[in-house]
Amino acid sequence: MLAASSCRLRTRRWVTRQKAAVVAAVSNGLITLEEVCRRYQMSEEEFFAWRRAFEKHGILGLRATCAEQHRDARPTEMVAPAPRSVVPTYEDISAKI
Repeated sequence: MLAASSCRLRTRRWVTRQKAAVVAAVSNGLITLEEVCRRYQMSEEEFFAWRRAFEKHGILGLRATCAEQHRDARPTEMVAPAPRSVVPTYEDISAKI
């Protein structure tokens, strides 16, 4: 049986700015992809997924929730705005208070 602390060592939670820093460092030649994979125990596929997400969606594409949303996203058609009658209107009650 594994201790809880040993399980935590195997899993690394990356925040957006850390992913962006790694992608930038490799892209600018500050560190090699091989060194990144060895140092952070990640696969080349994971790095390439980060780079694709950054190139396609910018820094927001590196967010975990955005990655899930954009992974299989298909282009959508433009949706017409809602008709005026659907938009709620609010009465100005400031004079009544």
